[in-house]
Amino acid sequence: MRLSVSLLVLAAATVGCVQSPEPQTPSSPVDGGAERPAGLGAAPAGEQRAPTAVAKSPTFAPPVRQKAGDKLLGEARLFPSPVYHDLNGDGLQDIVVGDLRGLMTFALRKPGGEYGPEEKLKDVLGKDIDFHNW
Repeated sequence: MRLSVSLLVLAAATVGCVQSPEPQTPSSPVDGGAERPAGLGAAPAGEQRAPTAVAKSPTFAPPVRQKAGDKLLGEARLFPSPVYHDLNGDGLQDIVVGDLRGLMTFALRKPGGEYGPEEKLKDVLGKDIDFHNW
């Protein structure tokens, strides 16, 4: 248990979403001096527990509608779900979009940072990739 909690705290601290408080010593319990009875979260005699993590609220930038060519990416589609992937090996992250109905499209990123027009994703035979979810 101790190892899994430590790994969770370490993983969360690595991505910057938690802040570890000052470690508590047996002489300075969290509740300001009152000792806790055994079985109510008290550490066994002579053993210290790892400090608990305090989560910080994440902050996000405001949403931005992404354009593909002259149109909005995924416009008029049910639950468009974009993901970045370099489709053509040019080192730029292109956008691949799937939707609720199973249609797959992509927009190649240009060197200036803009995206080209959204196109249907095709298989090796040139057929549109569509998973026909509905």
